[in-house]
Amino acid sequence: MTVSEGDSQALRTAIDTRVHDLVVTLDSIAKATSVPLFDETLYVVGPSRQFAPDAELTMEQVFDLPLIMPTRRHGIRILLERQALIFGREINIVREIEGVASTKAAIRAGLGLSVLGRGAVHADQKKGTLSAAALKRPDLTRRLVLDMPVNHPPTRAAIEVRKILLAVVRKLGAEGHWSCPPARN
Repeated sequence: MTVSEGDSQALRTAIDTRVHDLVVTLDSIAKATSVPLFDETLYVVGPSRQFAPDAELTMEQVFDLPLIMPTRRHGIRILLERQALIFGREINIVREIEGVASTKAAIRAGLGLSVLGRGAVHADQKKGTLSAAALKRPDLTRRLVLDMPVNHPPTRAAIEVRKILLAVVRKLGAEGHWSCPPARN
């Protein structure tokens, strides 16, 4: 088994070209046959102690922040740009950086703030190296799904890994790490 990470569009291509048998990706990129896993809250991420543990920000507040964002094709950037259109505002992008690790390093260096999913920042919050404020009013989330190829049957290993992944996601959802949409029949 190989585990790799990448942006959702690259992962979608990996499924289509049979490089991967399973990917966790955004629902906006996945095939209609994908299985919903969880809805992940988005957070404004800043240096240590910038935000209190239970902090929340509205989209109106976010537009004025100095943001480090990925390029335009990234899902979170697309989501924020849609919100900016709805509010008639612009996003204050001070730097464009691809890659979560590089973005978090830039945040720690004080070069700006960013918007990331809970999974990308949770461990850093627990260690105290970054802080985060949930995006509220409107609540900004993104749905992650399990995507599989539709052009060839899954291997036995892929089927077993899928079962394990679904069980872990549901367990963590029950513990409050994210909200899990109802399972499809």
